[in-house]
Amino acid sequence: MLSIHKLSKTYANGAHALEAIDLSLQPGAITAIVGGSGCGKSTLLRLIAGLDQASEGTIRMGRDLIREPHPDIGIIFQEPRLLPWLTVADNVGFGLRGRPAEEREALVANILAQIGLGGYAARWPRELSGGQQQRVAIARALVANPKALLLDEPFSALDMVTRQGLHQQLLALWSARKPTILMVTHDVDEAVLLADRIIVMKPNPGRIATVIDNPQARPRDRLASGFERAQREVIAALDRTMRGGEAAPVEAVGGWW
Repeated sequence: MLSIHKLSKTYANGAHALEAIDLSLQPGAITAIVGGSGCGKSTLLRLIAGLDQASEGTIRMGRDLIREPHPDIGIIFQEPRLLPWLTVADNVGFGLRGRPAEEREALVANILAQIGLGGYAARWPRELSGGQQQRVAIARALVANPKALLLDEPFSALDMVTRQGLHQQLLALWSARKPTILMVTHDVDEAVLLADRIIVMKPNPGRIATVIDNPQARPRDRLASGFERAQREVIAALDRTMRGGEAAPVEAVGGWW
């Protein structure tokens, strides 16, 4: 289990990014974080990934205290961040360099086949479309079979059709491997489609405003009434964070998001 206790972050310039975050992520669940700009969503992911240090509080992966990158925690960023001087296969296998070559090649070939890029191993990143590059980034994060996977808006720069295709590929990979996923998104539709639980954050400093369970069965239908109700519940919670906590009936929310 990935657990966060009383986590706070204040930067050297005095900016108070996070305050007293308590969160437990159950194994195999998908959790989405939504919130307005400046509520500390990406800061929280960086702390969990071990890329930055908390001012107060703890992050644990099982019994391990997270203070630096951990082999059981993978991360996918908004940009693919592929190394242009490496082939697709070498980018995917970059984190497996300590393993025997035969094992590494087998793992890379298997994950590339799963994401539909089995014939692209020898290609260079510049030869791929944006969606293909992001699929390679997903493969790189999953090839070592991490227990937890962090997603920092990895689909936000893609067109709608490409994004929806990647949603389905991510769900297929998750279904086969069942990592715990924590994702940051600005897209309410994306959060409702993918997540079992949606955390709404509020800013100044970043705190958890509310947690919304999303028990809809998969595969989820965007046109179903339950999907629309979940969207409106999330939008209403977001609206309340912008109104300083005032109640806003779900039916009245027009959506600033």
